[in-house]
Amino acid sequence: MIEKDFESVVELRKKRKMTQRDLARVTGLNIRTISRFENGETISATSEKKIYIALGYDFLQDTDLYLEKVKRSFDKQASGYNEYTLLTDNTYLSRILNIGYPFKDKRVLDLGCGTGLLSLSLADKAKEIVALDISNGMINSLKAKIKKREIKNINAIKGDIHNTEFPDNFFDTIVCVLSFHHFHDISRVMQILKRILKPFGEIIVVDIYSSSNEGDQILQNTCEKIRDFSHNKFFTLKELKELLKDFDFGGFEVEKFEVKRNYKDWIKMANFEDSDKILFNLLKGLALNGISMGSDLKLENDTIEFIQNMVTIKAINFKNF
Repeated sequence: MIEKDFESVVELRKKRKMTQRDLARVTGLNIRTISRFENGETISATSEKKIYIALGYDFLQDTDLYLEKVKRSFDKQASGYNEYTLLTDNTYLSRILNIGYPFKDKRVLDLGCGTGLLSLSLADKAKEIVALDISNGMINSLKAKIKKREIKNINAIKGDIHNTEFPDNFFDTIVCVLSFHHFHDISRVMQILKRILKPFGEIIVVDIYSSSNEGDQILQNTCEKIRDFSHNKFFTLKELKELLKDFDFGGFEVEKFEVKRNYKDWIKMANFEDSDKILFNLLKGLALNGISMGSDLKLENDTIEFIQNMVTIKAINFKNF
C-alpha cells in the first residue's frame, strides 16, 4: 500500500461523517481490519476494494495512486496470465498476425504486453519487438521466457506509456491488446502513440467494446471496476473509431468478434475472490430480472454466462507534416 491510500480513506471517511464502526458495518469487515488499513498496514486487495467501494472513492482522479493500483493489479494477475484462454487462443493471435502482415523489417511496440504471448509469436516475423508493460510481474515472466528460448529481438521493458521517452517516429507498428480500457488518460496516450509512430505506420487495437446503450454501458463498466481495480472504461465501437480519427488515423480495417464468458473464469483472471458474492449476486439479480446488460447475460443452473463484444482495428497514421 502507498501512503496516499490510507490518508485518502481517513479523510473521505470523516467527510462522509462515518466512524470506523460505520465503515466496518457497510463493508462487512471487522474494525481491526479498518484500523490496520488506516494506520498504513497492508490488508488484502479484496478488503481494500470493499473500502473504496463503500466510500465511493474515485482514485482515477489521482494519477499516481491509479497507476500504482494498475501495477499491483497486474502483478497479482501475472502468475495465471498464461492460462487466459482468450490470449492463448491461436485463432485470436492469428487475427493480429494476419491484419498486421507483413511484420518483416519492422520495429513493433507491443503495448501492454503482459507475459509476452503476442511478442513471442511475433519474434520470428518482425525485425525488433519492444514489449512494454507497467507490471514487474508481467515483465519478469516475459524476460524468463526470452532467456529460456534464447530470443534476441525482444526488448522487454517495465514502463508506463503515459510517461514514455521513446524517440519520435520510432515504431513501424504499434499493437495494443486489451489495454485501451485500462489507460488513465487516453488523450495523452494517443498523443504519445501519434508521436512515436512513423508516418503511415500502423496501429492495431484489440479490445472489448461496450454497448452503445448508456444504461448497459454503465452496468458493464461498473461490474468490471468491481472485478478489477485497474479498469478505467470500455469504449463503444463508435468512440474507439472517433478517438483514432481525432488523432488523424484513418484507412480503417475493422473486424468484430464475440468471446463467451463464464463468471468463474472471468473473476479468476483478475484474482478477484468475491468471497461475499457481491458481484455474483449483482449479476444474478440482473439476469433474473431480464437485464442482459447488452452482453446476453444469462443464469443457468446457478452459472452466470455472458458475451463480451470485441474488435480488432487497424488504422494508418496520417501524420501532419
